[in-house]
Amino acid sequence: MKVYLDYVFIENFIVNISILYQTSIFTKTKVSKIRLITLSIFLSIISIIKILQISNNIIIQMLAVNIVIYLLYLPTSIVKYLKQQMYYYLIYIIYIGIIISTSIFFSINLSNIYIRILLYIVTMCVTYIINKYMWKIWINKIKYNNLTYKIVINSLNNLTFKVFVDTGNNIRDSFSNLDVIVLNSKAYNLKLKSKLIDNKQREVVVIDVLTAIGKSKIKGYIFNDVSIRKGGVEKVILKKAIILFIDEKINNNEYEGIISYNTYLEKLEGVTI
Repeated sequence: MKVYLDYVFIENFIVNISILYQTSIFTKTKVSKIRLITLSIFLSIISIIKILQISNNIIIQMLAVNIVIYLLYLPTSIVKYLKQQMYYYLIYIIYIGIIISTSIFFSINLSNIYIRILLYIVTMCVTYIINKYMWKIWINKIKYNNLTYKIVINSLNNLTFKVFVDTGNNIRDSFSNLDVIVLNSKAYNLKLKSKLIDNKQREVVVIDVLTAIGKSKIKGYIFNDVSIRKGGVEKVILKKAIILFIDEKINNNEYEGIISYNTYLEKLEGVTI
């Protein structure tokens, strides 16, 4: 089978410049266009050397990629360098995977150089879109995981609720200076069994809450001995806390309650697992 080295060079150049450029975008690294083109050419030459069987050592190829990543992005620390490598290989795997799966699914004839080049360009756009939205989903997931806790009302036989820190929620009772926790009333009532019902008269406080339509007053109830946990580890115990009950779903019922951002900053931010 004839192998046209100029075709190989062009194809590899398109793939290399696409992956290197996207890596720069997702690592928020400014790159010189001249360096980007030059180093993409260098990697394309390495691919030709592999075809000519001058060197088929996978270690040499990976070393060439790592040298290119360093020279192109000029990382200021090892952490940044490793991050750039991780992104490069992640984007590379997704890029090649899309090419293979697309060509198989649509039965694309890859013997035509122009069809292959068109496929590489389309794949570059698809990869960019996929990585862009994957990144957003990933960041949001990390954010919620980091800010997800469980509150346990010890005075009610360890009644437990899954909650998250709402960074836009700074509710605090200015009079008592107690921490305020918001719970979904349906989740609370559902977990309350007859033996857990607290018959004691609770102290009621009225809290000013800022909503989308303005300020409103909501009744809060003081609970004793409320602990906040993460990963099964108790982070802090609130001797007294005010709990507000609302009927609205909390993040589409993914969570049962909300912790105030003030509570997070003052009681949880400096506490490690």
